[in-house]
Amino acid sequence: MPFASLYPGSEVPNLDNELTGGFPNNPDNIPNLIFKQDFHTDIKEPAVFGEVSYNVTQPLKLTAGLRWYQVKTTSEGFEEGLAVGGGKIPSPLATDKEDGVTPKFEADYSLTRDKMVYAVVSKGFRPGGVVPIVPPGTPGTANDCVAALAAVNPNITLDQTRSFKSDSLWNYEVGAKTAWLDHRAILNVSAFDIRWKNIQQEVLLQCGFQYVANAGAAESKGAELEMRAQATEHLDLSLGLGYQDAKITQAGESPQPVGSPVFQVPDWTGNASAVYTIPVTADWALMNELDYSYMGSSFSSSNSSISPRKRPAYRLIDLRIALSNGTTEVALVGKNLTDEVTNLGDNRSIAAEVPGRPRLFINQPRTIGLEARYSF
Repeated sequence: MPFASLYPGSEVPNLDNELTGGFPNNPDNIPNLIFKQDFHTDIKEPAVFGEVSYNVTQPLKLTAGLRWYQVKTTSEGFEEGLAVGGGKIPSPLATDKEDGVTPKFEADYSLTRDKMVYAVVSKGFRPGGVVPIVPPGTPGTANDCVAALAAVNPNITLDQTRSFKSDSLWNYEVGAKTAWLDHRAILNVSAFDIRWKNIQQEVLLQCGFQYVANAGAAESKGAELEMRAQATEHLDLSLGLGYQDAKITQAGESPQPVGSPVFQVPDWTGNASAVYTIPVTADWALMNELDYSYMGSSFSSSNSSISPRKRPAYRLIDLRIALSNGTTEVALVGKNLTDEVTNLGDNRSIAAEVPGRPRLFINQPRTIGLEARYSF
């Protein structure tokens, strides 16, 4: 799976003229260059997996599965421009290779034909990788990455930001899946405890660049609830609710202290929807769908992993009114009707953030439109 990260270049008019002595160490003679990146990565991941199930008794079924994997990542490239210190910073050809197995064990017990309880123990992982090296920048300026890295983690060097290790977890889960009222109502519940090792966390530095660190260990405990119901002949309802408490339990290369929340993980999540169908003719129906979603607060590394930025909770409401006959559909669509502005994550900065002007990814604003679909 080859891919390339190409940032063609960011330039500022008359930048060279403003610099004392001209543009320093500009090997490609690109005028007024702030930043350019050309990085190529090739990932190969063969895998073999399978599972076997055995009915111990009529209600009890045991399942065991195993997956063998191998991941080989090869990368090379360079960065250049004033943001990296003026010269070209190479990331020489480097290869990371690892293999392993991930098992799964599950026990299902059927209470009735419509109700069952289960327990699962499984292992998962995310592969390590090779990324562009954090450049040194210009000493004594806002993009001095040597000083920025030392302020966050004095125990690693810029060369060590080039790669990160795989992380792995064990998931322990119990739950129930049930159907009621002749399958007109579905109720599923589960609780989990995830033990995470070498958790990968992105660390953004004050100089505007970032690296991926393995932040020791973490644990995530939580529960989920899912409900679906056909309230009437024409009305379908659904509800989902989730809670998780994800905390760092062991310090590692990341500056996050023990007890701090795992980045990007909200505490509460929820969703609800109502679909009301009105028959218009024998072939056509008017389908009215109202969707609500909630995302709880979380933290991101922003440009300082020592003082993470809180991402406030947000709520989104969508509405869809569609006239359909199964093959043809015309719909009036409204997304984010309350026009809520949300922080979806931090944007990689070419230079350090200016106080009061955070660099963020935000959601789509209120959008009203028409959709037409036809199925052959």
